[in-house]
Amino acid sequence: MSPFAKGHKGNIHPRQGRIRYDNHIETTPERAERLKAIAQYAPRSLGVFRDAYRGKSRKSGIKAFCIECNGFESAAIADCTAYACPLWEYRPYRVRKCHG
Repeated sequence: MSPFAKGHKGNIHPRQGRIRYDNHIETTPERAERLKAIAQYAPRSLGVFRDAYRGKSRKSGIKAFCIECNGFESAAIADCTAYACPLWEYRPYRVRKCHG
């Protein structure tokens, strides 16, 4: 059982294999396990992943991807050298250059 279920097992949809927990995150068992691991090893990133799994915005999905790609170190995202990544131009925490 996911630690985010607050003591409830959740309802499993028979066709889709999805679980809906009381905190309104509709997820798969794989995502539930991922959230559990993030809660244990990188709790500062948990909110970002919850927002991404809720489908709150594309921005939160990109942010979660970048955080995971950089080993859960948000400071490393600004120095990212994966220039071939299609999300590189959209990564969070980057230093804005002033034109002047």
